[in-house]
Amino acid sequence: MLLTLYTDRLTLRPFELEDAQAMFDGWASDPEVTKYLTWPAHTSVEITKRIVLHWVADYDKPERLNFAIVLKESGELIGGIDVVGYLDDRKTPVIGYNLARAHWGQGYMTEACRRVLAYLFEQGYEQVRIDAEVDNTASQRVIEKCGGIWFAVEEDERPLKGDRVWVNRYLVRPGQGPIERQHIWLGIDVEEPLQGIKPRLSAAERAAGIIHSNLTLPLHISLKISFPAAGERAKALVEMAEAYFRSLKPFEIEVAGVEYHETIAWIRMKENEALNRIHNELNDRLYRGFGIPLHAYDKDFLFHTTLCLDEDPSKARAVYEVFKDVALPAVLRARRFLIGASPDGSLGSYRVIRQVEAE
Repeated sequence: MLLTLYTDRLTLRPFELEDAQAMFDGWASDPEVTKYLTWPAHTSVEITKRIVLHWVADYDKPERLNFAIVLKESGELIGGIDVVGYLDDRKTPVIGYNLARAHWGQGYMTEACRRVLAYLFEQGYEQVRIDAEVDNTASQRVIEKCGGIWFAVEEDERPLKGDRVWVNRYLVRPGQGPIERQHIWLGIDVEEPLQGIKPRLSAAERAAGIIHSNLTLPLHISLKISFPAAGERAKALVEMAEAYFRSLKPFEIEVAGVEYHETIAWIRMKENEALNRIHNELNDRLYRGFGIPLHAYDKDFLFHTTLCLDEDPSKARAVYEVFKDVALPAVLRARRFLIGASPDGSLGSYRVIRQVEAE
């Protein structure tokens, strides 16, 4: 269908043959953009030309909605958004999109997606599906801003790339506003056996000039570094984590000592089989059940209790100097698990929302 839509900053128009070079240069040849798409990066502009030619030929089909995203002010082609298919006997359109890397983080895709959704709802569709790979957090945020409700994580095949990936699936319905997002954190409370150091730690932070204290949470071992979740999805995964924690038994962790590492002063624990198992089981459930991927820092922080964290290495070093010779318990008993939340993920903004005692 030859159709043009408009937003405050964008024109969404049909693709033209002359767009091939700009598409190739802007995003089709960029492996960072195509990383999460179903097709691989184009190796020549001739590939892009053939695809655009196919799109142009398809515009005579009424169900074919494929828009070039163009900046109103400059006329620059910066991406594309289209209905890639229909489900439920053509009752549910499925949207796909891509954007040149130079224009990421400026709200353009959210703006374009909202306009296409509005058009589809004006045509009488009652819901639209949008998918995003579990690692593609930027796309997930776009979907949430457009009112997308997460409903499943499933494995998907990408025939053009010859692989399979896990994707989060969302539905958007008319009248749904942006979904409130929060940042979730999961850990083990070890404050009770270490509570004697808290007054000294607080004084050391103040003396070092640390403003964003780590002490808004109890002293802890992180099982899962902070991750974003929204709406019913956030509620369901908190309930899952709580039920999993309730199934665990208390166990002991040996303490190795206090260390300084770049911008962090922490208490390091010895390698622990039970802690490893809990970490792996929990992350497997989060990934397969909710599409929450393993973070690069998840394993790094598993055997540590952070005393302080600051971008200025000298401040963390100052706290380390206070605690490097402090006598600590040889063994910590892990029996209380914590679920924390923050509205924006910033240091010092987390609060405990659930405490779970191991059976």
